[in-house]
Amino acid sequence: MLLHAAMGLFPYPPRPSQLSMMQSIAAAFENGRHIVLEAGTGTGKTITALTPAVEHAISTGRKVIYATRTNSQQEQALCEIRELAKKAGGGFYGVGVQGRSNCCPYIREKTRFSDGSPEELSRLCAGLKKRTMDAVKAGGEFPEGCCSHFASMLKNTAAVEAITGWARKNSPTVPELMEKCREKSICPYELNKLLVSDAIMVAVPYVYVFHERIRPALLQWMKREPKELILIVDEAHNLADYCRDTASAKLSLETLRRAESEARRFGNPVLLERERGCVNALGFCNTLSGVITGIRDDYLRRGGENAGAEDAGAAKLKDERDALIPDDELEFRLMESLAVPSPAIKKMLFSLSKQAELIRSEKQRKGELPRSYLGAVSAFVLFWLDAEAHEYAKLAVDSIDGGNPHLEVYCLDPSLAGGVACGFHASLHMSGTLSPLDEYRDSIGLPSETELLQAPSPFPPEHRLVLFSGEVSTRYQEMRRDSDMQRKIDRHIVELCNSVPVNTVVFFPSYRLMYDFLDGGVNFDIERTVYIEKRDTTQDELAGMLELFRGHANGNGGCGGVMFSVLGGRVSEGLDFPDRELEMVIMVGLPYPPPSARQRALENYYDVKFGKGWDYTVQAPVARKLLQGIGRLIRSEKDRGVAVVLDSRLPRFSQYLPDMRLSDDIARAAAKFFGSRNR
Repeated sequence: MLLHAAMGLFPYPPRPSQLSMMQSIAAAFENGRHIVLEAGTGTGKTITALTPAVEHAISTGRKVIYATRTNSQQEQALCEIRELAKKAGGGFYGVGVQGRSNCCPYIREKTRFSDGSPEELSRLCAGLKKRTMDAVKAGGEFPEGCCSHFASMLKNTAAVEAITGWARKNSPTVPELMEKCREKSICPYELNKLLVSDAIMVAVPYVYVFHERIRPALLQWMKREPKELILIVDEAHNLADYCRDTASAKLSLETLRRAESEARRFGNPVLLERERGCVNALGFCNTLSGVITGIRDDYLRRGGENAGAEDAGAAKLKDERDALIPDDELEFRLMESLAVPSPAIKKMLFSLSKQAELIRSEKQRKGELPRSYLGAVSAFVLFWLDAEAHEYAKLAVDSIDGGNPHLEVYCLDPSLAGGVACGFHASLHMSGTLSPLDEYRDSIGLPSETELLQAPSPFPPEHRLVLFSGEVSTRYQEMRRDSDMQRKIDRHIVELCNSVPVNTVVFFPSYRLMYDFLDGGVNFDIERTVYIEKRDTTQDELAGMLELFRGHANGNGGCGGVMFSVLGGRVSEGLDFPDRELEMVIMVGLPYPPPSARQRALENYYDVKFGKGWDYTVQAPVARKLLQGIGRLIRSEKDRGVAVVLDSRLPRFSQYLPDMRLSDDIARAAAKFFGSRNR
């Protein structure tokens, strides 16, 4: 019955795997359960998820939140909503939501606000709207500090009605809505709020769901409580790291320098009166800078970290060094340096927070971004003092060259942010690379009874060949022991690229290891055009390179192009290379995480909580990055490709890649695969 209802909306001829997935998803939504789904690219995850979600929303009055990591995923969801609405004959629509930094025309025009945080921009916008509404009521000219786009929205009600009417029929993407609003000089961010409450599906970036201070605004716009909503998380393999980052905080010497400058500008307020004299904001920040420098000097040591590295690529991935700091070290040093007891530290911090609020108000009154660096300092130190040791790692961090010391409260438990998913009526978490699924469930904090579902690939297995070499490895100890190891790997790369004339991406585990091979001249030995995605390659530069690279599949150069990139980077995720645009992937080693205090703390945390430290913090991330890279190859029924892993340790991951084959002559095996294809 559940599947039959959903199939009434499904706008395409369904595959058997889609029918099976929709049955499981529909049952989970009906019964208020959570489900984790791994289904490869090309299986039609988006429409397979949205169809039962929309059917459930229609029948129950609930709404759907579709959380995405990138704007392109958001746009795909809206395109599928259009197809569903078309099949249903209308009656519902979807809407996309993005932050003010993307959507607000005032902020885009006033570039000095472009780096504002969501909270800062929200405060700025609230002030602008209030002044604008007052000016509209008063009539006449708009004074400085008003927003003409919001004013147009208030005054041009006919245009607002026309645009909202159009949006309810067309489920526009955010760029499409922005263009419509631009024509009438209307604020798309504010107009979008009028659409959200009646939309059956709202597509949002992760931050609108997993940030505790931003989520309430979305729920208010939707006029729903979480239990009245279905949550779909797309590309969910990114969620655990996103949640850790969201729940973590940093304080650098650069922020403290800006806080000191702010203290001078705003009268250097007194934070604490004492017999030996007062402590003012500038003095507190100076003391804290000295404390951070002292912690850096005492706890961070150059070198020695890589000796225990599992992987040379991981060792070379380190751009910074870090060290775990005892829980009370910062507070003890502040007490000692300022000669005050523990309660006085918090008293000063609360006073600093109050002064920061006054500074924000004053900056906003003067037309500046309502930001306070003194507020950032107080918020961080209070967070450090209150953070639970079993949930956070307290770190001193610095760049390898010693130029950027900072303290960090690093969240070890992504469920502190991700666990909010449990509060929804039901949730679906999906990606092409989520294995091991139990690790994802446990990390995000989903219930133990969460359904774990892996959909089979709809593509013929003979369309993909996975090869690996038994004679090479990027394992740190092996590269140190065998001085010819890099040369052997170099030879494999060159032979593959020169013997197999297809579009090829060579993935390295880190930029530093890639640069080592480039320093050795590997790109000059390849008899094809080589494109290199470097660390500082801009998005526009990468887009240009990719256009040229893809062009080789259509006869540009006649023998395929070669792209050097890194696993976990922009090329290995989120980009499609259909048909012959990508036919071979070469992975130089395995992408083990870099050795660090942060990594050791994470592994220890998962050991204590789940008894699976290595499996969950090392093995699982490596497996996902491998599958992400290999997943670039087969995206449709027509695609064929070869994946080559230049590392003898690949059999450790045989449960994820059961079709891997050991080869003594990889270049010949790859050439034979393409020579036998029948197109």
